[in-house]
Amino acid sequence: MTRILDKTISRRSRAARPPRFLRDEKGGVAMMTALISPVLIGLVGLAVEVGSWQSDRQRLQSAVDAAAYAGSVELGLVDDEDQARNVAYAAAMLNGMAAAEIDVAFEDIEDYRAIRVTTNRLENRFFTRLYSDTDKVELVATAAAFFNPASVGSCVLILGENGAGLKLGGSSRLDTTGCSIHSNQTGPQSFDAGGSSRAVAECLSTVGGVNASLQRLTLNTCEGYEENADPIADPYAGVTIPTAAEILADGSYQNRGQGDYFSSTTPVQSGYYTDLIIQDTTSFVDGATVIIDGGGLHLKGNNTLTGTNVTIILLNGAVIQTGSQFNMQLSAKTSGPYAGMLIIGDRDPAIENHGIVGGATSQLTGAIYLPTGALKLNGGSHADIGCTHFITHSLNVVGNASLRNVCGGVGTRSIGSENPAEVKFVQS
Repeated sequence: MTRILDKTISRRSRAARPPRFLRDEKGGVAMMTALISPVLIGLVGLAVEVGSWQSDRQRLQSAVDAAAYAGSVELGLVDDEDQARNVAYAAAMLNGMAAAEIDVAFEDIEDYRAIRVTTNRLENRFFTRLYSDTDKVELVATAAAFFNPASVGSCVLILGENGAGLKLGGSSRLDTTGCSIHSNQTGPQSFDAGGSSRAVAECLSTVGGVNASLQRLTLNTCEGYEENADPIADPYAGVTIPTAAEILADGSYQNRGQGDYFSSTTPVQSGYYTDLIIQDTTSFVDGATVIIDGGGLHLKGNNTLTGTNVTIILLNGAVIQTGSQFNMQLSAKTSGPYAGMLIIGDRDPAIENHGIVGGATSQLTGAIYLPTGALKLNGGSHADIGCTHFITHSLNVVGNASLRNVCGGVGTRSIGSENPAEVKFVQS
């Protein structure tokens, strides 16, 4: 009886089980993969597509940021919307955009005239078309900025109390749009503009007097020039200028004697020179520090001297003299003890006579610091945007030169102002 019951239970148990093919787990993973794969592929495709849009939008934002920055500086300096628009277009094109892709508009923000640059770009949908009724996605980037010149200090400072001051002669033109001019010279011709010369600046101030008619001056910020003003302190007075003996004793700089460079393939090396003559197109080694003792830096012919992160130190009466067609495209170091100082003269009491006669493409970025130097400037720097400061014992301008004071990141020190010129971006 018990055996019959056991057989009966066994038959019922077998009858309750599902068929073997339903109990077989082989191929389950493959089936699950087949079911899930389209979803996973769709999610990956969606992530890649959205990531691509984000990357493209960042590139667009960088382009409109650059366009707004350049356009705002131009607008702040020359107050010409058409010219600012063209500068914005040019900056956008340098960043990979066509002029037709951006829209440039102007608006008043915080009492300033601002420029706004916007772009709208349509890109194709691929995976995301499954979730949208359009086949395009719109990527939008915008940037608005204005240039604040109100806090701009000077980019020309005359240090010599008893020197020749600042003199403009003949038909010369000194354009310091975006920054001011100050002379510590105490005499009645602290600033002297003769002949048909002209000066353009934000403000003009002198410790002594001004010998110039208002027709010779264009002051963008101040209503008139200021005489009998307080002197402005030398911003680099605390910078230690080494002596030749200290340099040679240190041994950090190779003694190269008198250097003559004639080959465009031979760059000028760091080192200590008694004289340095350049009469071919050449360059400084990047980061070079060049010390010239007693002789000078003589630039001759219709050539070009280039260099970045450069410091030139002139000791014991050494001078800089350039030919009439020589071009310089030099920028100062942005960090270290000589940050922002491109050309440095010593503080020897004897006056050195320097002459910069820059060609049409010369651009000097940084401070030309000649505390006991009488500088004759005929051109020397042609800048629509950038950073060029002249801090000299006296300055005689006999040609045309333009200096600018947009010095963020250059390392120069502000002259007569705690706040340098700045571009402010406005939250959209």
